[in-house]
Amino acid sequence: MQKHYEKSTTIPAQPNFQLTITDHPDIINCMKQGTYEMIYDKADGICVYDQVNQLYYADALNTQAAETILQNTMHMTGDLVARGVIMKQVCEQRNLRLSKPYQFAVFMETVPQKVVQIPYQIHKLTKDAIPYICAHYSYKPLAIPKYIEERIEAGMLGAFHGHQLIAFIGTHDSGSIGLLEVETKHQRKGIGAVLTLSMIKEQLKKGLIPYAELFTDNQKSRKMAEKLKLKLSKSLIYWVYLDVNEV
Repeated sequence: MQKHYEKSTTIPAQPNFQLTITDHPDIINCMKQGTYEMIYDKADGICVYDQVNQLYYADALNTQAAETILQNTMHMTGDLVARGVIMKQVCEQRNLRLSKPYQFAVFMETVPQKVVQIPYQIHKLTKDAIPYICAHYSYKPLAIPKYIEERIEAGMLGAFHGHQLIAFIGTHDSGSIGLLEVETKHQRKGIGAVLTLSMIKEQLKKGLIPYAELFTDNQKSRKMAEKLKLKLSKSLIYWVYLDVNEV
């Protein structure tokens, strides 16, 4: 029998700004956990500060709201997760550095679907896995021991072939599911899908909305999201580096 988890697609306290599950899962999860400070909340925009991860999550419907949000966050500790054309344009006008565009891929149900059984064991990872993860994670800017240790403490899962770790997944500091990597010789066996659904279950247990961040040019991840019936955000999302000296 499949286990039903607490419905996670609810907004704990509706702010003045109209939030949606697909475009604002990071804001909703932050509010659910009660670890936030409301920086801006009007009908034309919202900005929430994540006190745990020191990140700002923002959206704006007009230039004035976007300008006000940036005035309240510039030169502060942490980066900004912005969405939509208006926020992007105002950030570019201020010569802020933006990431490549991506979308949220959100799990909207209460029961993860079943996937094909795989001959591997899924276990929570400990700090012993840090060297392996740093060596095998393909996105090298984040393959650093300090960041990986933080993500293991937050909860990472690994797939084991016998006693050998051959794949892993976790959540980024923004709360999105990611850090997925499968050794080349073990790919195309459904391991990535099983790890993703396992992490979705972990997020549902915490009463959170499970979601991933998919770059628009990452066709492999987008195909998996479609297979797992994740719903894409309407808005494009950008990571905005508020510290101009940050590399």
